[in-house]
Amino acid sequence: MLSISIGFPQFSIKDKQIYNYTFNKYYSDDEFITSLNNDTAFLNDKNFLNYKKYVNRLKFKKSKYIYLISLASIGTGIDGIQNPDEHVDSDSPPGTPNIMAGLLLSSSYYGYNKINKDRSLFYVVQKYNERYDGYETRDSIPPHNYLQFNPGVSASFGLNSEKGIPTLMNGSLLINITNNLELFTTFGTILFGGHIAGGFKYYINSNSETRLFTSISLMSGIYFDSQDRLTGTLFSLGYSLKLVERSFLNIGYSYVFASNNELSDYGNKSEFGSPFINIEFR
Repeated sequence: MLSISIGFPQFSIKDKQIYNYTFNKYYSDDEFITSLNNDTAFLNDKNFLNYKKYVNRLKFKKSKYIYLISLASIGTGIDGIQNPDEHVDSDSPPGTPNIMAGLLLSSSYYGYNKINKDRSLFYVVQKYNERYDGYETRDSIPPHNYLQFNPGVSASFGLNSEKGIPTLMNGSLLINITNNLELFTTFGTILFGGHIAGGFKYYINSNSETRLFTSISLMSGIYFDSQDRLTGTLFSLGYSLKLVERSFLNIGYSYVFASNNELSDYGNKSEFGSPFINIEFR
């Protein structure tokens, strides 16, 4: 929630919506824009113009081609993995890189426009309250800029993790830097062996029920009686869906650049991809 601490402003951000204290009313982005479109104080205001621009970009009508290209890239990658014989004559057959590119394109587009929309809205609300209510906002902090350094813990259960693979159970120590960024150290295990890893995880839309995220970690593990090793850098993209309070379903795809891969399950490859799906408790 956007917090302004002095006096009684007319507008604020409450429950992820624009809230008018005077009329006890919530506004959608379009309703708020309409209410200010004829206000000369905002006609050429840079933040208001940016706010309208980013709201417009987030609408499906404007973003559909980005998401169609993303889906096409993901579909091409999946087809390349499932039907490798159809691409044997290709110097660069489609596969995991296409999937990662598709996920990265859509998530980056959404994240960039969502963050800039929220920041622009913050300054528009701030200007309105100062201009019409004489309301001082010097103690206010724009969204996505608030440093916290809050410690925490999490545990996940399922097929692999965005923090490290392979794993069935995963425990992590967390440091929440902002609402969007967290650092982690983690230990993951399967029935015969496990790994340790450390890295960071970035939530593109931290306040949503469905959170898009990306993570990067350095991992090292030993598995099975033969003590096969897997060491490398893990890149993950995925979605985190809130189930109930403090529990989330994480689903996505990871790509590993391995400096040492002795696991035959991953073909002993120096580069490979793997899906993950798990339930996380925080």
